[in-house]
Amino acid sequence: MVPRIRRDDCVIVIIDVQEKFLPVLDRKDVLASNIKKLAMASGEFGIPLIVTEQYPKGLGKTIDDIYMILGEHDYIEKSTFSCFKDEVFKETLARKGKRQIIICGIEAQVCVNQTALDALDAGYEVFVAGDAIDSRKSLDRELAIERMRQAGVVIEATESILFYMLDSHEDGKFKNLQWIVKSF
Repeated sequence: MVPRIRRDDCVIVIIDVQEKFLPVLDRKDVLASNIKKLAMASGEFGIPLIVTEQYPKGLGKTIDDIYMILGEHDYIEKSTFSCFKDEVFKETLARKGKRQIIICGIEAQVCVNQTALDALDAGYEVFVAGDAIDSRKSLDRELAIERMRQAGVVIEATESILFYMLDSHEDGKFKNLQWIVKSF
């Protein structure tokens, strides 16, 4: 049975979308647009949001374009590639009491990939927004997606993830979700 996102049982994790990384990314505009959609949806649906930064002293903070719309979130400064190698991250995630993780961010072949694989090992159902992750080279991103998929990570489009949050267009949040999808 293929796992499906349950909005009451998931956490969104935004990994390392920082100032120094952005200029060198392959698809930076698509990345930022889709991460903003996920961040907005977290607030709309009450989904916990965890934001990480890898060595912000050297790599800068989360880009302003995303930071300005984050809303309520947990922030974790990390030095490890996998978020699951960071004790503060693991404790923060455990406190949420959720069994599903939706991952977006950079770089696909390093921090995203390692976090997704470690999340599977820790027993989580893992979803990666394939159009909300990026790398400096497109091949690195493509190979990371293939590796994660082979391991059992569900790769979805951001819009698919967002619409899993609803059961139908009759949901009271449908119009707000439509606005989020069209706005970014």
